[in-house]
Amino acid sequence: MTPETVAQPMGLPLRQDDPLSFILMIKVMLITALLLAVVYLVMRWYARRHVTPLGTSLSPVDLQCVRALRLSTKTKVYLLKTETSQVLVTESSNGATVTILSPHSPTSPLDARS
Repeated sequence: MTPETVAQPMGLPLRQDDPLSFILMIKVMLITALLLAVVYLVMRWYARRHVTPLGTSLSPVDLQCVRALRLSTKTKVYLLKTETSQVLVTESSNGATVTILSPHSPTSPLDARS
C-alpha cells in the first residue's frame, strides 16, 4: 500500500463557543446558586421557628421499666410504667412496636402470675 491510497480520516470541526452561550451558562449557574441559598435560608428559618426554648420545654415523662423479658436473641419485650398508663414495647430486628395497655387494669399481665 502506498501512502496515496490510504485515505486520512477527516477531523471533526471544533465547536466554537460564542460568548453568548458562555454568558447564558454563567447566568444559569448563578440563578441555581441563588435558589439553593434561598431554600437553605428558608429551611434554617423553619427549623429555628419550631425549636422550643429551654424555659418552655415540655415536662419530661417519668418512665419506669417494670419488667424486661428476652424472648429470643433478636426480640426483647419491655413493660414500662408512666404516670397514667403502662406501655408494652416489643423490640426486634424488624423494628419496635409500642402498645399502650388499658389504664384501668388493676394489675399488669406480668404481675398476675407472681
